[in-house]
Order: sequence, then structure tokens, then C-alpha cells
Amino acid sequence: LPSEFPFGQRSTRPPGNPVNACLSYLSALVYGELLTACVVRGLDPALGCLHQPQDGRWSLPLDLMEPFRPALIEPLTLRLFSHRILQKSHFEAHDHGVWLARDGRRTLIQHYEQRLQREFLSEHAGCRTTLRQQLQNAAVQFKLALVQPQNYAPFRLN
Repeated sequence: LPSEFPFGQRSTRPPGNPVNACLSYLSALVYGELLTACVVRGLDPALGCLHQPQDGRWSLPLDLMEPFRPALIEPLTLRLFSHRILQKSHFEAHDHGVWLARDGRRTLIQHYEQRLQREFLSEHAGCRTTLRQQLQNAAVQFKLALVQPQNYAPFRLN
């Protein structure tokens, strides 16, 4: 990471620095995608295994998100800072935290969407796919695992 964006450690609610603000915002975007995927497929979003439901947060999307942290959230955050796509002007400090400003959110979402739509060859899926398709597939795989637990295969990047 560039020296003007020291990370230190993970902090949430509120994020304590720009890197944590980016990680939190990307996590919220992925959470939203997975929550929608669960509801569309008739899954109860409270039916989690790793996370317990808390006020306003469902556990199943949080569980399904874990394999996507090292494949999407963390590498995209690193890219946005190391390539200097996000600048100090993309953040604002208030309410004891650091938040993405409007231009920062716009920039982050643009790169997030590009990453979700980029195709790659998945050895695990045996075909060309996108991360957006794999987010949808995570809910499908979980639903299938409720009937056949031995066949559960979480997302893996090659």
C-alpha cells in the first residue's frame, strides 16, 4: 500500500482509515449481492452456520461471502490503492470514522462492476464464468447442500 494509506489493522463501525472504509464498502456490496441471491432462491437469510444474526444483518450472506474475501474484496482493495485509483480526496472523515466520499464511491463501484463482469476460466466450475455468476452460484450451491450436504462446494478461485 502507498505510504499515505497506512492500514494497521481492521476496523469497522466506523472504519478508521481509507483502507478499512474501502474494505467495508466492498463487503457491503458483496453482502447485498448475496442477500439478493439467497432471497431469490427461497433461502432464509438467517440460516447461517458461521455468523450469528445481529441487528439488521443476516448470517447466511455473511457466511457465503467468506470465500469471496480473498478472491474479490481484498485484492480489489489492494489494486485500488496500489494503482492509486483511489486518492485522499475520495475520502472524508466524520462521526469518528473515515468514509468514502461520493466520487470515491463512484470510482469504487465502477471498478467493482468491471471486476464482477470480467470472465475467467474456472477450473472448479469447469467453464468460463464471472465473479457475479459465482456469487449467484454460491446461493445455488448452498441450497443444493441442504438436500445433499456431501456435495457442497464453496467458491474457490483457481
